[in-house]
Amino acid sequence: MFTVEQESDHQKVVVMDETGAFEDLEMFIDDDGRVWIRQFDETNGEFSLIIITWHQLMDIIAALNSPEGLFVTKIRNVISGGSR
Repeated sequence: MFTVEQESDHQKVVVMDETGAFEDLEMFIDDDGRVWIRQFDETNGEFSLIIITWHQLMDIIAALNSPEGLFVTKIRNVISGGSR
């Protein structure tokens, strides 16, 4: 289960663990291409934070459907318009 919220300068995605075993994962996608991912750490009482680029996020998504090996991804800007 997840939520998506659009703010003025970023998009926020919250992914919830439906089993309740893990804390929510929060991802903030800034307009400048930075991706912030954080999850609350009960042991330390604070958020664990990583910051990656949009390209790294796309690599993670591509890796989910890839066989073993080394891959290079190329991001294309596709502008769609008209009827589909």
